[in-house]
Amino acid sequence: MRAANAVDVVRHPRVVAALTPGETRYLAEYAVHGDQRRVAECLGRSVSTVKNSLRDIHAKTGTTSSVESMYRLGWIKVSHP
Repeated sequence: MRAANAVDVVRHPRVVAALTPGETRYLAEYAVHGDQRRVAECLGRSVSTVKNSLRDIHAKTGTTSSVESMYRLGWIKVSHP
């Protein structure tokens, strides 16, 4: 059974992920700053903690990068001409 405070995110047909509020915050901060060091500074965490959290997010979303995770979760869109 999953934690009651988990946030279900289903945007991409191949992705079903349950990100915790903390994971969502790490990814959101990464979206703003684009740098693990800056995310760590903003959240008062170590770079290692940020790196491990982003790795967990990648595993949950079946991706290899934070940008790909954001795309799969529907946070960013790619426009085609």
